Amino acid sequence: MVHIVDASPTHYIIDKNESLTIDGYSQPGTSRNTASIGQPFNAKLGIQLNLYTITINNANDLHITGLNIQGHDNAIRYDSVDTTPPINDIWLEGNYFGTNIDGSNLAVAGYSSSGGIRFTQEMYGFVIGTNGDGVNDAGEFNIISGQNQPISGLITIYSFDPITDVRISGNYIHTDYTGEVCSD
Repeated sequence: MVHIVDASPTHYIIDKNESLTIDGYSQPGTSRNTASIGQPFNAKLGIQLNLYTITINNANDLHITGLNIQGHDNAIRYDSVDTTPPINDIWLEGNYFGTNIDGSNLAVAGYSSSGGIRFTQEMYGFVIGTNGDGVNDAGEFNIISGQNQPISGLITIYSFDPITDVRISGNYIHTDYTGEVCSD
């Protein structure tokens, strides 16, 4: 069963300076991907978020997994302001950004012009996809796609402040769950 949270045009704001895990795989009937890169994803997701964006204002030890996120803007964003503290230890894994719930098509028209991820602030310890520890790495892959979004806009990370220990690995970018259909 798929739970659809239709919060458009609302922003979800994460503003916690403590550990937070959002785990869609805790839902009955869900399962992580077990296919290797180059093979079609076989994850079963159970939570679909239709919203404007998830905005991270403050986060330390944030883990988001097992969600299908469709946003009008970037699916997840963290933009700097003068008083914004740096983020630490963020891990986005096992999610579908900008596709439908099974990853076979682009998101529902009107819900996702971007499945992108945008971070523009000082950060330490940021992982998009697998952490590469050899434990369940295939289950940590993301699909990052979106309508009318060039590949260069799907993941944006820049800052005038330090960015250290950033890893982007084991993801299907600008494609569907098969890795073969481009999301133009």
